[in-house]
Amino acid sequence: MRGTTTGPNDLNITVRNALSQLIDPFRLEYTVYDYTTNVEVLMGSPVNIPVKMSTGQYYAQVMIPADSNVGDWRLRWTIQETAADPVYQSVQEFNVVGSNVITSVTGDPNLDKLLHTLRIILRDNNPDRNYSVDGGEKVTIRIGTKILSATMKKLWKLYKDGGLKEGFEVRSVTKDCKIEWRKVTDVTRHDVSRKSQYKVSLDNYKSCRATGDHSLFSLDKGMLKDIKTADFISGSDLVFVTDNNVGTQKILSNRKLILPTKYMYDLSVESNENFILDSGILAHNSFRPPSKERFIQGQTQVFGFIWEDEELLEYLYLAVDDLNSRPPVTGIIINDLWGGAQKWRTAVIMRAAAFACFAIAMNWIADEFSIGKDEKLTVKVGDVNEEETLPIEELFTIIYGEKMIAYQDLARQGIDEVRHGKFIAFCKKFMRQIKLWPNSPKNILRKRLQGAFERGQLYIKSYVQETKAVAWKPIKDVLKHNAEHKKIMNVLTTKRNGDIVSLIVTEDHSLFNWNTMEPIKTSDIERNFKLIGLNNDNFDAYDVRTIQPVPYQDPVYDLSVPGTENFFTTSGLLAHNTYSISGVSLDIEKSSKYQSMKDEYIAEYDKLVEAAKRSVKIVKGLRMQKFGTGIMSALGPLSRPGVQSRRSMIESSRPVWI
Repeated sequence: MRGTTTGPNDLNITVRNALSQLIDPFRLEYTVYDYTTNVEVLMGSPVNIPVKMSTGQYYAQVMIPADSNVGDWRLRWTIQETAADPVYQSVQEFNVVGSNVITSVTGDPNLDKLLHTLRIILRDNNPDRNYSVDGGEKVTIRIGTKILSATMKKLWKLYKDGGLKEGFEVRSVTKDCKIEWRKVTDVTRHDVSRKSQYKVSLDNYKSCRATGDHSLFSLDKGMLKDIKTADFISGSDLVFVTDNNVGTQKILSNRKLILPTKYMYDLSVESNENFILDSGILAHNSFRPPSKERFIQGQTQVFGFIWEDEELLEYLYLAVDDLNSRPPVTGIIINDLWGGAQKWRTAVIMRAAAFACFAIAMNWIADEFSIGKDEKLTVKVGDVNEEETLPIEELFTIIYGEKMIAYQDLARQGIDEVRHGKFIAFCKKFMRQIKLWPNSPKNILRKRLQGAFERGQLYIKSYVQETKAVAWKPIKDVLKHNAEHKKIMNVLTTKRNGDIVSLIVTEDHSLFNWNTMEPIKTSDIERNFKLIGLNNDNFDAYDVRTIQPVPYQDPVYDLSVPGTENFFTTSGLLAHNTYSISGVSLDIEKSSKYQSMKDEYIAEYDKLVEAAKRSVKIVKGLRMQKFGTGIMSALGPLSRPGVQSRRSMIESSRPVWI
């Protein structure tokens, strides 16, 4: 039943050997699937360990959420008697029961239904759940006895146009690394122009392009383990399929693409939730949520947390207030949206969803704590002891935008040349600069730093709290933010030797308190505070002389240093990891995605409200007392054309209009 946890008498299993003796097998695991739609949807972790009651006696302890789907579910047991024995699977079906009304949160079943509906809408339109692969990636499909190869883009067109009505299959891999054909239940296309996109290249010259949140696979103790594309680093092992063998291949580079593709494509593959690309790379089922996203709540997460019911209820109240402020629509009560005011229900839910998305967009922006563009960083490439010192803005430009900016400058020059009739001269100049540009000192530095960054070997000094020591740590990302809505502060400090050190930061950026060794927001720092700094690789206390706001209109920049979540600037001050909370990248890209989502909801809401207002006006007009007799429509009364008045201005002998 919904809201309960299964016990020893529910989903149990008895394991015996060939002699019918009770045994404890070498391997016993289970996986839970929602089968209410006749498609196995993975629920929770793909590998779960059962509870042992006694020798050979086990049961699956499954928590059934209060808002789970009612109907048939499946439990797949994976059994291996000894390490040398083959792996077997056994399917156990069970039925989840419960009322269609989820457990009351507000005390009003109708309000709880509204919350549930709002949550589903936010889940289904969440831009962060569309994990996709490039349209040029090829995949082999089987239609009956025919085996064909097609790009993801072509496959989507065929599916959309009804050319694959009979259904088709793709090659897929089970959790224990067996290859099999599995049915594809859906092919979709997503606009991913606002998402980070990566190209993963292997040392066998194979590659794959995907969104950063799409999952590829590694192997963990012989079992598949899904990992987001953005989290792979050079040298990692990636699951690779050759013929009928599942193995691994080393990653040569994982490069974030400068110019993103507008559309990428998804497959939904039943059961295994993955498919094999023609390149040999195994891609996660891209249309389903990843295994860590459990049920509806898990698919509407922000910073790893879910929208609380109290938050969603507040958005619903705000939506009703907004609707009541638009005459002639007034007097709507939220409790009546499943009753007499149900015609307004969809509009209210759409407006509430817009409020929710707006709140997220503002949260992303509010949490961009960053440092000024001219602050210098000292970085190291790989194990080489050569260090490079450069402004953080230049580091960002080198890694992500140098080549693009150079070509844009040439293009702008070209427009001026062409306008003055010097097209041939421009073409010669363009080709000459293109040939020379790769050999420039700046480009050599760019290649060196960008290559190290893609390999995960671009390091910066960081403070390791566990060991109380300084160590070189890899930089995961460098981002740029617009912080016009924030105060920019100049923190002026002095070292013990009298040297003056300053740092330009946003008001919510954290430095480190010398006395507590903990981060402290810039806005909370006062004069004579002592901050953690570095002086010739030795810790030093930097005395705060002044801290004051400064005029600043340029972008600010961020680093992400996983693990330690901090880094030292070249000036020596220790700065908190600037844009990562629990591993979530906080950048304008995410804010804009939810802003777009909010705009879509608002547009739909406005359409609904305008249509509803017209209906209200028409209904009110029809209910008004008629002037004279016979007014029925713009086409005239049933018995006569035009309008009849009390003065009988139309002769009664006039023919009847039909």
